[in-house]
Formats: sequence, structure tokens, C-alpha cells
Amino acid sequence: MKKSYKTYEARDYIIDGIKQHITTDDVFYTTENYGDFVYESTDWKTIETTNVPNGGGNVTVTKTIEDINEGTDLVDVNGVKTTTNKEQIVTVKLDATTGEMDAGTTVSIAIKNDAGTTIETINYTFGAIAEDASASFVTKAGGLVSADNITCTFVFIDSTATFDIDATITISDRSNAGESVLFEVGTAVTTDGATVAVKIVDIDGEEITEDAIVDVYLLDASGDPVAVTTLAVGTAGTTLGDITVNSALVAISDTADLDVVVTNTTGTVYLGIRLTNGKCFTCPVIHTAI
Repeated sequence: MKKSYKTYEARDYIIDGIKQHITTDDVFYTTENYGDFVYESTDWKTIETTNVPNGGGNVTVTKTIEDINEGTDLVDVNGVKTTTNKEQIVTVKLDATTGEMDAGTTVSIAIKNDAGTTIETINYTFGAIAEDASASFVTKAGGLVSADNITCTFVFIDSTATFDIDATITISDRSNAGESVLFEVGTAVTTDGATVAVKIVDIDGEEITEDAIVDVYLLDASGDPVAVTTLAVGTAGTTLGDITVNSALVAISDTADLDVVVTNTTGTVYLGIRLTNGKCFTCPVIHTAI
């Protein structure tokens, strides 16, 4: 596994035998030791290629990624460079390079502090993955803010055919987490769906460049929860599941964009979006009679 680094100041480095100019915004992977000139970034990757033979039983693979909160935010305080922790996101991606993986492969992510104590455990079960296809699982568990390392334990299902799988684990910080929401509401008549285009922007009003996980909900004119005929995610974004059917759900955006489709009869409901910073934003969604 290669560690990833950032540099304290722009300078030239020899990476894999090639001289490269690295700025303070760049992340580079290396096995070399550059001492005090660099600090570890959060963009760690490890790739494990696993062969699962047909009839050989499930295959268990465990990977540990250390020091995930080292160097997440470089701060200069009275001339002293130090780091602070940031909100983290873990992406686990499986690529079926040969053969097809049946549904049922699991990953258990144990999030640990610097004492080695598990402070949170996240479990996920993958669906089937066809040959030359992939599937990803993304988590932004709260324990990652104070984590020192994570251990990912995969149990690859014994499928009906032999398959090879590449498992990639990526940890990154969400330095441009959403701060505000912009709405664009379409027109709807009676039972037609009204599509609300949601755009998530950062503290400077610029579109975020990473996917965001948000809560989506509906309120009536009194501010109480209300159900409609259908509440769904449209072409931009993906639903992660209902909180209350046709009233509230959890969604993940396509970077800054999320389309929410509200189907109702007539009248006005209010679409609400809650960001991970706790801020809530609402807009009216109106259905008119013919």
C-alpha cells in the first residue's frame, strides 16, 4: 500500500524516478520518505485482488488503513504548523475483473481510535456484480471524525462461477461540504410530478464538487410533516431509502445536483432539504388543477 502526501510548500520531488513539481494543493502517492517536507493526506488507497473459486467456500479478506486523520487540515498557528480533524468519507469499490459475483458479499468496517478501540462499526451487503462491472458503497459515519484507522473485513460470496474481484478503499475529507441550497421548481398540473432542481453550494456560493448525503422531507403550510402521492429522486442523484414513505427520504446528490420529484393532486406543500451541517432549506411546490 502506498501512502499519500501533501507538501508544506511548492517544490520539486522525485516520484517513481520522475522529477515533478508539486504544489500545496496536490496529493501524491509514494513509498519514499521525504521527512519534514511533507505530511500525510487523507487520500489513502489500497487495492486487493481476490480470487473466489466456485465451490471453494466464501473468501475472507481483511484490510487496515492507518492514520486516516493525519494531516487532514494544515493550520498555521503562531508560526506552528498543526492539523485538525475533518469530516471523512469512505468509499469501498468492488470491480469484477473476471467472472460474475453473486449477491451476498459483505463488508464490515470497524472504525477505531488511536487506542485501537472500535468506536463504530458499519456493515454493508453488496448485490450481484457482472463481469467487467463494479459497485460502490459510500459511508460518512460520525466516528470517522475522531478515527485513527479503519479495518475493512470482506466476506466474498461463493458464487456459481469462479470470479476475480478488485477491492479499492478510498478515504477523503469533505473540505467543501455544502453550506446552502438553491432551488428551481418546475410546473405541475394535478397528478403530474413537479421536479425540483436542487443545487448544493459551499460557503462561497460555489457548487460543491463531491457528492453530498442529504435528508429530503415534505411539510404542509403549518410546518407539519405531510405525505403526497409520490416523493422520489429524479435523474440527478440517488435515493438511499425512505424515512417515511412519500414524506421523507435520504438521498445522495450527483456532486452539486439533486432532482426531487413531488407528485400530488392540488395545493401547496413545502420541500425541505437538510444538509449534514444541520441547516434546513425549504421551497414551495405547487400543483394546480386543470
